[in-house]
Amino acid sequence: MPSEEESRRRLEEFDTTTILTAVDALDDIRAILADGPFGSEPPQARANLLELHELAHGIINEGDDINPGVEKMVMLADDVIDDMLSLSDLADKIRDTLEALVRATPEP
Repeated sequence: MPSEEESRRRLEEFDTTTILTAVDALDDIRAILADGPFGSEPPQARANLLELHELAHGIINEGDDINPGVEKMVMLADDVIDDMLSLSDLADKIRDTLEALVRATPEP
């Protein structure tokens, strides 16, 4: 267990602007998951997943022509993957910031 002096030093060295960076990351998450204007439309990520399901269902379960649908399906899946990777990276930034704050805080 660190001394009170060591705990105080660690806390004083914590850069509180990193919390504002976490707020920025949360705003970026909100932009990906936000409803459309005035809350009248679902998030684009949801719409993309539903469209992806429709394409996959048609090709896999209904025997739709594979040629025109597969390219669109793969492109849409790649877009959704990119969004999910962004969400994961942003959530990691927030978690890392908060974990650093907790590590810098003296134990009660």
